[in-house]
Amino acid sequence: QHVCLAEFDLEALLAQVPAVHRYRPLSRFPEVTRDLAVVVNEGLAAEQVRETIAKAGGKLLYRIELFDVYRGKQIPVGKKSLAYALTYRAMDRTLTDSEVNRLQKRIQNTLHKELGATLRV
Repeated sequence: QHVCLAEFDLEALLAQVPAVHRYRPLSRFPEVTRDLAVVVNEGLAAEQVRETIAKAGGKLLYRIELFDVYRGKQIPVGKKSLAYALTYRAMDRTLTDSEVNRLQKRIQNTLHKELGATLRV
């Protein structure tokens, strides 16, 4: 049998960890979450799509979560579907449906123009 023994100086290890505490204030107003599924070329990285969404969504786009990658019979060969949950919020008001719809449309148009993405319906 092999036995291994190790001793660590936890104080020295913990001293190397930066004490960064990120604080994001909570809004008193509700968030709005919408799903967006787009079909893109197989070789396109999900992170590149996410960055394009973030840029187009602006400051009201609070969170972007990739929740599905799909390849199947409804998707053309050489393509994949990426589905994101997009969460919008404002710190000073409740967002209206028309505001969120405009943001969604702007994101869709930007994805199509910059990455050739099409909306999956």
